[in-house]
Amino acid sequence: MKKIIFALIALLLISGCNYNELNDIYLVSALAIDYTDEYTLSLLTISDNEDNPTRVITGKGKSIKETFYNISQNYNKPLYLGHLNLIIISEETGSKGIEELLKIINEDNETKKNFYIVLAELTKAIDILNSLSSTKFETKNSNLNNIINKYLSLENINNQITYNDYITKNNTSNSLFLTSYKLVDDNLENGKIGIIENNKFNSWSNNTDGLLILNNMINEYILKVDDDYITLKDIKTIKKIDKEDSNIIYFNIDVNNSYDKKVEQKLQKMLLDTVNESIRDKKIDYLQLKDFIYKHTKKEIKNLSDIKPIVKINFKK
Repeated sequence: MKKIIFALIALLLISGCNYNELNDIYLVSALAIDYTDEYTLSLLTISDNEDNPTRVITGKGKSIKETFYNISQNYNKPLYLGHLNLIIISEETGSKGIEELLKIINEDNETKKNFYIVLAELTKAIDILNSLSSTKFETKNSNLNNIINKYLSLENINNQITYNDYITKNNTSNSLFLTSYKLVDDNLENGKIGIIENNKFNSWSNNTDGLLILNNMINEYILKVDDDYITLKDIKTIKKIDKEDSNIIYFNIDVNNSYDKKVEQKLQKMLLDTVNESIRDKKIDYLQLKDFIYKHTKKEIKNLSDIKPIVKINFKK
């Protein structure tokens, strides 16, 4: 019966109905999950109420599956995840593991798999969700589509990993990374990058900026050199393997600016430190360099420390 209801709801959405026709469901736009002695699942739901367009509902349980069940039992409307845009995971939850959460979402046929997955740094996931839910509309009389587009479209929040990205990376390696957000004086800001290993939070990276550059997740960066701030534009990273030694990976960084040697050396060191944090310090292949080498050479690398990274900066004149 539940699947039939979800199918009817999906059909209504496709046919362009407004929220007045969907007032018998909870339209979930985001969810946050925290853990102390048990799991707390918080869902950001959307309505067409101009004065209170969002509502956060919560449930608790000893497992993630139990939290979903308890919410469905405690509230008198079914949950619709077809417009899920964001999942926020606390560090404590991540440390317990998120495989069960991903499985539940994957088994929901109504959920589109292009939503974002982020971590919460130095705060609870619910606090970030509450910060999002307190956002005010700029216009009145918002219909269903306007509500969905305005809430959690995340136009000003970059560098996130989608569910599809996560699954693709996780299928080729047991380690990857997720971006995070934190609250500073009640303002939402970018946090550090969290390292995920075997679907569990491992640690925070000390080289967030370097990871974003190496993975082409930003194309502009402000680099501090001495007392000066240098804006690097149109940054692009291209990885290549040495023709004679397949253990050598070149990270060629193209920058659409021309700067002196000091800027080049500062950027080069930052990026080299970023790679070495993975292959030498943490010994976790969240940059997925083993897979990159295998794809291009069919050679399997047993030890990360065997990889030799070389960073080259190419400033355009």
